[in-house]
Amino acid sequence: MRQQEFTDTVRRELGETALTAPEPGDAARMARRVLRTRSRRRQWTLVGAAAAAVMLALGAATVVTTQTTSSQVQAVPVTQWPARGSLAGNVDLIERARWGWGGPAAQVVFAGSRPEVGPIVVLRSQERDGGVRLAFLTGPELRVQAQLTVPSAQLTAPAYGFVASAPDGGPATGVAVTAPQVDTARFTSGETQVADGLATAKLPPTAAAWNTSLATGNPQHPVFGTLTSSAHDPAVSTGTVVRAGAAAQFGISGVDAKPGDVVATQAGFVGVITTGLDDFALLKSNPDELSGPWGLRTVAASGESVTVIGTGGPTTVIPAAAGALHEGDRIVLTGFGRSAAVVALGTVHAGRDGSWLLQRAVPLPPDQSSVLLIHR
Repeated sequence: MRQQEFTDTVRRELGETALTAPEPGDAARMARRVLRTRSRRRQWTLVGAAAAAVMLALGAATVVTTQTTSSQVQAVPVTQWPARGSLAGNVDLIERARWGWGGPAAQVVFAGSRPEVGPIVVLRSQERDGGVRLAFLTGPELRVQAQLTVPSAQLTAPAYGFVASAPDGGPATGVAVTAPQVDTARFTSGETQVADGLATAKLPPTAAAWNTSLATGNPQHPVFGTLTSSAHDPAVSTGTVVRAGAAAQFGISGVDAKPGDVVATQAGFVGVITTGLDDFALLKSNPDELSGPWGLRTVAASGESVTVIGTGGPTTVIPAAAGALHEGDRIVLTGFGRSAAVVALGTVHAGRDGSWLLQRAVPLPPDQSSVLLIHR
């Protein structure tokens, strides 16, 4: 009964409702409203899909970065480096190297041959303080070319090596053993070859351990190895400029030097020490002070000896023979005992009167700057 009453009420109210006729354009407006609603839904769908794609991409990048970081090989101490090289299994060669350095307890780091040095054997010996000593033996006689003491705090360097000057003043040679995970290495200059854990390079004649570096890994974020001088190269220490200026004479502190030692930066010659007083030394920076009692020589790129004269103005370079100099020729300093090492003085340029003027490679360093002392 109640259902019938409800039905009758609905019919009566609907019958009394008046519907107005649609006005012109209502249908078009309604259609546009529907289309706009659909367009908004489609746009939100695309935005949602794009956001999902971005989240997926970011998620993938995060995964890749995490995997790359976690997969990086940890630094291996040199005490754990395996023996590498094509001659690492040559028992006779290894025994000869051990007799030449270290004895039977010396362990092989590398044994092979390279055009730059011929046969080469690298041995290591354990030190009591936890560090190690490395020896590089080269040539048919397996002579000790360089030795390097590695403190216990530096056992994880990516490479250890040396730089040796050529006996005839030709290109220097860089050699270094690299850690097992290192497959790229670059000396400061020259093309570096890396194979079987050994990096070698021909370097400019002025290259030495004090002005050369060995970078490994990403060029944007390199990790540097440790280099030492060859057995015949002079020892090097560091000092601090304490009185610098326009004057030719100034002081270096923090040194244990003797007269005749050369002060330099990585770029070249600064001066020669004239007086050593405990941890303080006086030096002169005029290149014409190098001959005489100091036993140093200035040489052109051609190998010809030259004379450097300071005249109060530009420094003049006088060749020993006519035609021995050319515009831009490099002038270097030699005379480091048995070593063939050289230090750059600068380059020569033609003067107006036909003379050759020296353009110094290194200006006087500023006060409190660090310099190298090459002991003789």
